[in-house]
Amino acid sequence: MALRPDDPAPTDTSTTATQISVAAVPGPTSATDSGTDTPIPYTASASCPPGSTAAQAVAGTDPSRAWVCVRGGVDGQVLTLDLGRTMVITAVSITPGWPAADPTGTDQWTAHRVVSRVQWILNDEATTVVTQDTGNVRGDAVQPLPNHGVLASKLTMLVLQTSRAPADTTTPTTTPGGGLLDDVLAPVTATPGAQASDPADATFAVASIKILGHAPQ
Repeated sequence: MALRPDDPAPTDTSTTATQISVAAVPGPTSATDSGTDTPIPYTASASCPPGSTAAQAVAGTDPSRAWVCVRGGVDGQVLTLDLGRTMVITAVSITPGWPAADPTGTDQWTAHRVVSRVQWILNDEATTVVTQDTGNVRGDAVQPLPNHGVLASKLTMLVLQTSRAPADTTTPTTTPGGGLLDDVLAPVTATPGAQASDPADATFAVASIKILGHAPQ
């Protein structure tokens, strides 16, 4: 059947789901413009007291390095990740402790607290907020973002709760989202029988953070 000149053109209503890849990528990788999700480079910054390591350590690939932040007895620290340009962010992957040895060969897993619960705040038009429970996993905890990806150039990570590193590995859990600062920061709780002056309570560590996504189409 022929269309008259004043007939509206057919509209394609099909959608294509964004694929989220969480496979390990060897070496630093830059996001491409092909629509394939890869780790996106970023600049990390935080205001931690003296004795902390550089926040940019979370973007590295060396397991003997990690971001270690002096807590001052409380949680609530803020980490800012700046992509430098607007990207489609589909997931965030965090290694919530330091599950490796430092350059001297000393295992660091129990030397610092583990980030148990965080809130991701993005600078998109809707100011998307996602709360993530890491499960204190000794590895990567992946948090997908809603709507198959969020168009943003910056993420802010608010540390809601840290915990003593568990002796065994647990499975991380994910949550679809939450309200902006909708949770009261959890009080610090000591392990039963442990001394309050345990040096591990003075700091928390994050070994790695990957922002997965791709350039806008």
